[in-house]
Amino acid sequence: PRMLEIVKDYACPRRDETLLDIGCGVGFLTIVSGEEASKTRGIEMNAESIRWAQINALKNGVLNTDFIAMPSSSLHPARHRADVLIADPPRAGLDRRTRRTIIAMAPRRIVYTSCNPATFSRDAKEIASGGYRIDRLSLVDMFPCTHHIELIARFTRSNPVSTQ
Repeated sequence: PRMLEIVKDYACPRRDETLLDIGCGVGFLTIVSGEEASKTRGIEMNAESIRWAQINALKNGVLNTDFIAMPSSSLHPARHRADVLIADPPRAGLDRRTRRTIIAMAPRRIVYTSCNPATFSRDAKEIASGGYRIDRLSLVDMFPCTHHIELIARFTRSNPVSTQ
């Protein structure tokens, strides 16, 4: 629950904002973090996970969300634009194309969760070079009695892009 609370707090989409969750799995973070958003979309390459995400949304009465089975490398900046972006990649982190696409999408906030500090560091460096800075950072012990940690960072634009 702690991780969920942090991600939801960091994302905090307003009613006039859209949310995109990359690597959404079964929709856990998408559904809860996007409750207040005007529109929420989850993307995951595993079709079975997408099927469960759709079931979870229906069971929770969430009507503002859709889920798409596709790899994050297929994202297109114009078609998948969002005000708030959640990235929850596998241990290998985001691939280079996805990192560049995220920067081109220019979301207001990026919430990045990572179980691998090394790949987070690599990805964060490129996101920062795209005009973002980390303004919030948390560590959560999701794996007690191991050396693993979940890192959650919120990036905001250093120089906000005008949407007008």
